[in-house]
Parts: sequence; C-alpha cells; structure tokens
Amino acid sequence: MCTQIYCRSRAPLVAVISHASPFPLGLLFYLIALSTNSFNSPPSFMAAAAAPSAAAAPTDEAGAASSSAPPLHNLQNHWTMWYYTPRRQPGRADATWEEGLVQVHTSKSVEEFWAVLNTIKKPSTMEQGAVYSFFKAGIKPMWEDPANKGGGKWTVSITQPADLYRLDTIWEELLMSCVGEYLDETPTGNDVTGVMLAKKRNLAKISVWTKGRDDLAVARRLGDRLRDVMAIAAEGGTVLEFLAHGVEAHDPLLKL
Repeated sequence: MCTQIYCRSRAPLVAVISHASPFPLGLLFYLIALSTNSFNSPPSFMAAAAAPSAAAAPTDEAGAASSSAPPLHNLQNHWTMWYYTPRRQPGRADATWEEGLVQVHTSKSVEEFWAVLNTIKKPSTMEQGAVYSFFKAGIKPMWEDPANKGGGKWTVSITQPADLYRLDTIWEELLMSCVGEYLDETPTGNDVTGVMLAKKRNLAKISVWTKGRDDLAVARRLGDRLRDVMAIAAEGGTVLEFLAHGVEAHDPLLKL
C-alpha cells in the first residue's frame, strides 16, 4: 500500500512512500530498534505486534554494521512524538499533564517518521484518556511553552461514525501534512507548532497548535486547510473552532 506525503509546494503529492518498505527491510527494523531504545517506560503506546528484533540491523558479510544503506531523507523540521496517559493508581489522583507525558521519539527523517508511526498504537486502539502529541522538536505540548504561550489552536471533535471509523487515516494524513510542511502555509512556514489527538469516550478530539493568534485571516486559511487534510465535510455538522491558549473558556475567535 502506498500513501502520499505533502510538502510546501502547491502540489499535495510530491512523493510516494510505500508501507511495504521503500528501503531495505533490515533498515526499517533497525530504525524501529533505534526508536524503541529511546522509549521511556512504561511503553503503553507500543503496538502489541511491533516488538523489533535487535538482530535486524543491516550487517555486512563480516557481521559488522553495514555502511552501504541508502541515505535517509531528512525532514525540514525535526518532530517529536509524545504520549500522555493518566496512569491511574489506587488511592491516588490522576497524574498531572506534565507528569503523565512520555517523550516517545524525535524523527529527523522520513524513514524514522514511518518507523515510529508503524511501531506505536493506532489512535483507534488507544486507551480512553490517552493523548498523542506531535510537536516540533524543542517545543513541549503545553500552552505554557514559550513557543505556544501567545498562540492558539484549532480544535475539532470527531464524533460522526464515518469519521471515527477512519480516525487512523485522519491522524496519519495530518501527521504527514506536518512533516511534509504542507499544513502551514504562512510566509515563514513556522506558525504551526504541533498537533494533538485526545481519545475520549465515543469521540476523539484533534487540535492544531499555532504560535500566533492575532492574524485571523492566516488562522482561517489554516482552518480551511485542516478541514481539507482531514477530509471532514462541513455538511456533516462537524465544527472547527479556533481558541486562544489559556482562555479556552472564552468564545472561540473563529468557527468553521
């Protein structure tokens, strides 16, 4: 199966990446092994069938690590995947947001990105209350982070059965639009700081975080592109709202 990956050019399809591995299978397993070595415990975000083998690293005839592996395709920005779980314990309140955050891995190349995505759980299998955050490296998925503090976020609740059925695809397309620098069309291409998916009962909440919130024309274009990337029709009753960080209780700045 093949899927598209976006970039900052106007054409959405710029490369075809095969899930069947566009590069040697051993390298795929090696990248997965690298990423799992950096996972913090407990790895509740790991897919049950994704445990890699340490012997999968590519080697030459002498058994040494091979240097003939094809070059990796570097990303314009490095992106870090985070996972949050409440970690409920008897007699103890749920963990705070920061206490429950686990840094999964920072992807610097297309190959690393796919290795991580193919290793962790799909959104459809996440536990209730769990959250995936995918942010540019160096930015924490917290509105208090300096890169987020003066910004806002587009939020959308996925509640329609047809959209929930394709939740994994919606999330994957959104992540590809981030690493391919397609989602952010601002002049600097540096307004989007990250995206988030929260699994709740009978719904999933997706948000796109931005550095700025004052230019509503720019924010509206991002909202339109977000709806296009997720392929969620306005006729279905799904509403996108743009909120300012730290004042979410106030009326949204924009609605689509």
